[in-house]
Amino acid sequence: MALRVEDVMRASVVTIDGKYTARQAAKMMDYRGVSSLVVVSKKKLAGIVTEKDLCTRVVAKGGDPEKVKVVEIMTQPVVIVRPDSLLESAIQVMLTQGIKKLPVLGGEFGEDLVGMLSLTDVAMLYPAMYATMKQLQESQPLPVEKGVDFYIC
Repeated sequence: MALRVEDVMRASVVTIDGKYTARQAAKMMDYRGVSSLVVVSKKKLAGIVTEKDLCTRVVAKGGDPEKVKVVEIMTQPVVIVRPDSLLESAIQVMLTQGIKKLPVLGGEFGEDLVGMLSLTDVAMLYPAMYATMKQLQESQPLPVEKGVDFYIC
């Protein structure tokens, strides 16, 4: 039986509202021990903010972390994945798109944030699968399979 995203994803996801500052986001990441936060607005996915976003869009540009709002620096649109998607396909998308984290949306209408898939988690849990996919991607870039498993929100 093939592995699915839901077999590997983390069910706990740390979220933040876009109205908070970059400094508050950085403090939350530090406190919760995560490298990204899912940005929500009115209980809906609005974007994602990562440590890289904080570095490149605030610090490197001389922005004031006390004044810059998360909504100004978050990455959007966000590539998301469904819980029942094949793990191999999710890894392929992450490698070809240069994405380290994929929010997982599910629920009755497919709009509920149900988890987070991380390349780091995949590499730790299934190092052979990750290494094989990475090697294939580096030797011959894999085309992203078109289908209903991956969406841009």
